[in-house]
Amino acid sequence: MKITKSIFLLFIIGALTACEQGFDRKKYEQEFFSKEASGDFTGSQEQNFFSEDDFFESTDFGEQQILNPLDEEDQNQSVSPEDLPQKNITMVTIGDSISDGFNAKGFGAHDSRYNWSSGEALTGTSGSHLYKIKTLATQIKRQISIRAYNYAAVGAEAIDTDDPPLSQQVTQALPRKADYVTIMIGANDICQTKLPLSTFKNLFQQRIESALQRFVGDQDPPELIYVSSIPNPRKLKSTQPSGFSFEGLKCRAAWEYACPNMQKRSAAAFDSYWKAANDVLESTSKRIGGPVIFDDMAVADASFSRSDVSSTDCFHPSVSGQRKISTTSWKAVSPYVEKMLRAP
Repeated sequence: MKITKSIFLLFIIGALTACEQGFDRKKYEQEFFSKEASGDFTGSQEQNFFSEDDFFESTDFGEQQILNPLDEEDQNQSVSPEDLPQKNITMVTIGDSISDGFNAKGFGAHDSRYNWSSGEALTGTSGSHLYKIKTLATQIKRQISIRAYNYAAVGAEAIDTDDPPLSQQVTQALPRKADYVTIMIGANDICQTKLPLSTFKNLFQQRIESALQRFVGDQDPPELIYVSSIPNPRKLKSTQPSGFSFEGLKCRAAWEYACPNMQKRSAAAFDSYWKAANDVLESTSKRIGGPVIFDDMAVADASFSRSDVSSTDCFHPSVSGQRKISTTSWKAVSPYVEKMLRAP
């Protein structure tokens, strides 16, 4: 019986590995334009997932409360958005498979349209930051034109090589001269690293600081850089089936492949890496300051249900999970986005 279970696990792991290795990791780049803040916009992407008619039918701005509005002093100093010219905004998404939207809609699917940051298909009151920016512009009557580029990639880490994916993504993003940047990175680092904790923390800090300084030190730096805390992998795993049922074996194999450190280390040891990475993101963001905003562990502290995790790989956020990440992170960053939209 043990041999049979081992063979089955190896088969599942092999299938997952083949899917991951065969996946086209070319950075997905999307462009979105809005003619007016009223929602009259058109879109075009490298990969045509839906027709223009489908997009307009699925877009419903509805009523949405502006979270954490500007304080009275900032509002008094701001010119009425209606009196300002159209604001052209470039948005960039940096990160790993979570920000790539991987498996949000199904096994092996490239679902960047549903990512929490710049997913154009993630609409409604719990839509992506891209959608929420358009909604907020509508509410404050500011005309905008917005382009979004997603450089997040499956398996991306901050520390895995001398030229890690994080650094590569920043290199690709800098020429875009982004106004708004979102960064979510670190889950793969804590799940895959073989480094001792102190070495890991020091190297992770160096890489995060380098990435942020490259944006802030650019001749035309972003107006706003949102740094997300890292979701708790053990919370995600706790929502999934266990035991020796088919679903339990599938999820076990998926987690052994995607996050081997969770199996190799005790819960306390694994959590120490997760906490160290989030401590680095927080301390580095606050030390650099300026346009860099950290979410004060909002995403890290978020709770997830079984429906928030992909039913096909038991690891990545589903569409529901992507919405939860977007809504949670938006509460932290929305007042700064509003300030950006009100600026000339």
